[in-house]
Amino acid sequence: MFRSVLLRFKNEAIQLIIVSVIALSIILFGWNHFINTEFYSIILNFLHQQVGYFTQLISGLSDMPVTFDSSSGYLINALNLWDVILPLGAFPVYFALIIFVFVLPPKKYYTVLIYIFSTAAFIILRSTIIMLFKIYLTSTAHYAWIAFIDTTIYLPAYFWIVYLIESNNLHRYYSIKINTEIKRISYFTVQQIALFLILFNSLPRIILQYSGNAIENITTVILKGSQLFLKLLHYNTVLIDKTIFIDNNWVRLELPCIGIGVWTIVVILILSIRGSAINKAIFIPAFSLIFMLINSVRLAYTLLYLHDNCVCDSLKLSHLHDSITYVMYLFAFIFLATYILWFHTIKFNKKSVFTK
Repeated sequence: MFRSVLLRFKNEAIQLIIVSVIALSIILFGWNHFINTEFYSIILNFLHQQVGYFTQLISGLSDMPVTFDSSSGYLINALNLWDVILPLGAFPVYFALIIFVFVLPPKKYYTVLIYIFSTAAFIILRSTIIMLFKIYLTSTAHYAWIAFIDTTIYLPAYFWIVYLIESNNLHRYYSIKINTEIKRISYFTVQQIALFLILFNSLPRIILQYSGNAIENITTVILKGSQLFLKLLHYNTVLIDKTIFIDNNWVRLELPCIGIGVWTIVVILILSIRGSAINKAIFIPAFSLIFMLINSVRLAYTLLYLHDNCVCDSLKLSHLHDSITYVMYLFAFIFLATYILWFHTIKFNKKSVFTK
């Protein structure tokens, strides 16, 4: 049954991939231009200011209040200072979903404004909670809780897409039709898988945070891989703790950057597909090793880019980091497509390594 479903949708899947890549390219091209506009700077500054003042207001209820310095952008008390955090990595997604209205037009266009304002309110509230965690919790605890809060980052996008689909009879019809076919090869519908990914994406990060040396071991493997790759390119590097240096340029590999989130998405999707546990038991470890190697190359490329282009602006660094992360998403998609379209169909037995 699974093979017949794949054959039926093979051409459609290829067309969908091509259209998706074209659409993604247009969105990224538009985003890269949008972030250089004055309008984007105004939006970013507004959100930054609101998070700062809102955090200051709530902290006033505690015994250790903080003050927001709007000129520097820092939250300050007698002992420390903190830079206000905004979910810049999610901004292209919010931006893309506004453009997405032209593909899935809503029944009432004023709902676009509701989406924009509710998303802004969500960003302010979420960022304020993260700042309060950073200020009032220990480093270990606040990393774990921030990882948990990170799972909510795409909830506005999720509910917005669900609304766009459900508000249009044609889109709802195709949604039902697609889910009927998806259920033949998966245990869940598309909406259920998407919500599951959003809510549990950061769970491995929380588990790893309290798992002894697991994080250190994964980080070491990725950093050593980056060092080896740079050595092959005749660059001299120095590795100190979680930081790799070329001259005065450096990149530090922290927990959120080791690729656990993307890895979790692929693994959850693979596990949600009906079929042999043997295929999954072989593919997931192999994917994990290759994915760590790709992450090593990503880290090395980031450091080389900083070394060759002398990027010092924090906002440009953030966008550089996020843009390279999108490449990781692309590789994750390729791995997932490989499993669904090919590896899943391989039959393993005791007499041979594999047979079709």
